Amino acid sequence: ECEACPVGHAAPEAAATQCSPCVAGTYAEEIGSLACTVCSKGTYASSSAQESCQACPAGTTTSAAGASKFEACSICEEGWVFKNYTCEECPLGFTTSSDDPASCSLRSEISGTLIVVGLILVFSSAFSFGLHRMYKLRLAALQAKADAATEQTVRRGLATIEDFGHPMVLMMSSDFMELSQGELRKLHEGNRNSHRLLFVDNYTKFQAMRDSGLKVIFLSYQWLSWTTKGPSDFQWEYMKMGVGEVIAQNKWPANQTYVWLDILSIPQEHRRVQSLAVDSLYVYAKCADALVVICPKTVHENTQEVADLASYQSRVWCRVEVLARCCTRGIDKVYLLDEKGMTAATTEWAANMVQVFDGNMTCCRQGHDGGTAPCNRLSLILPLLGLYYEGITREEMTPGLEFFEHTILNCKERVFPSQFHYTVNTEGDYEVHELFGDLIERVDLYARARTCKSRGLSKSLTLSKVGDSDGSSAPTTTKENNTPDNTDFDDNYDSSEKNNTGKIKSKAKDSNDTSDLRDVCTIEDGSIMADVELWPDRADCSSI
Repeated sequence: ECEACPVGHAAPEAAATQCSPCVAGTYAEEIGSLACTVCSKGTYASSSAQESCQACPAGTTTSAAGASKFEACSICEEGWVFKNYTCEECPLGFTTSSDDPASCSLRSEISGTLIVVGLILVFSSAFSFGLHRMYKLRLAALQAKADAATEQTVRRGLATIEDFGHPMVLMMSSDFMELSQGELRKLHEGNRNSHRLLFVDNYTKFQAMRDSGLKVIFLSYQWLSWTTKGPSDFQWEYMKMGVGEVIAQNKWPANQTYVWLDILSIPQEHRRVQSLAVDSLYVYAKCADALVVICPKTVHENTQEVADLASYQSRVWCRVEVLARCCTRGIDKVYLLDEKGMTAATTEWAANMVQVFDGNMTCCRQGHDGGTAPCNRLSLILPLLGLYYEGITREEMTPGLEFFEHTILNCKERVFPSQFHYTVNTEGDYEVHELFGDLIERVDLYARARTCKSRGLSKSLTLSKVGDSDGSSAPTTTKENNTPDNTDFDDNYDSSEKNNTGKIKSKAKDSNDTSDLRDVCTIEDGSIMADVELWPDRADCSSI
């Protein structure tokens, strides 16, 4: 039976035995495509098997169709130059030339006659005012487009952590404890048909059930076989042991305590429905009242490698589950269960787990089908962006927020790396691909601007270092649309000024206050109105 090629693939010949993934720089947006379409000028596709091309940033384009890298978006119109991943207009009296299109140079007519110079002097005031106004309007328009793109990304990220893409599926603890090995191996579908599963349609309904006493135990573990789904028989016994101990320690009613286990809670037969549930893994984990890491020492069925707590910690998906739970509810009721018994997780252990991308993924180990398949790391960008934005804008201090501040904010560069190694074979050869790029910096600016705007202030941002505390004024440095570098920020940040939550505060600011370096909101006349303190002190993360 013939099957239509999926999006991102094509079969250009009759009697094809397989669909070919579209190479970088091409795409196929429809199922059953006969050929891949070349990305049009001004767009690019940086990896294979794409269903669409990404547009270059506003004001930029590519030199030709078929661009395969973001860096190809470096062409600007005449009179514009490429700076900071965008095209900026040359100032009055300057333009670009074919000999040097990367910089602005004086127009040739500037060297003309004194008459032209005189006319410029006569009309310069009115003319420059008009051009400056036009320049500011155009710059504002470009900034508005950049803000809109960042806001859309943030909203998409928040959507992945604020609600279920697929209903949350749970099993009552008493049914779980009585489940046989044979019933477990019937997976989600078999237990659904036997009416053993509870389906919670959305996060709002889940909150209402939690308010009525619902408790959720989330079981986190690593798969030990490439052919058998779910836990091994050995792990299964430890899972039952862990569920029983959590209920006994916390004195939770068994009829109100439910268990989340991947092969029972995630559909296994319908791939598209399965992907919806997998994409919701983050929000499932953040709903857990308790998270139990199942890590008794054993071996992997295929590789014969030792599987224990150390190997669990090396897995990206395991790290994501711990990150989601701890950044929402802290480390309370996060347990480690091995052959020595069940112990409470420590902050130090959890802090090491938040560096998600230091872990390994099976798709990377298997070389992404010879460098033709996308890496699963990319699927984590949006939920982790949502987590980050939620963390830096939340004002009420909670155990989860305290964990976020002392781990995520301390090591942003490692938690959200700009690039990653994309393996192209099983020998470990790789290409450097973009992961977060500058998204975290843009989300930082977006969060600051939203905070200022919510207080009725201008959302223009000024970062100024002023003089010593005796009132003497030092040269002022202004950085717009950029986050402060770590050295300046750390060396000048006064932790004694934090409020009791360590988050956002607002107070009157004397223009003679020269005690530190801060991000501030400004009003139209440039006077300082309020501090926007979104980040507390950062420690060196090399020890984590």
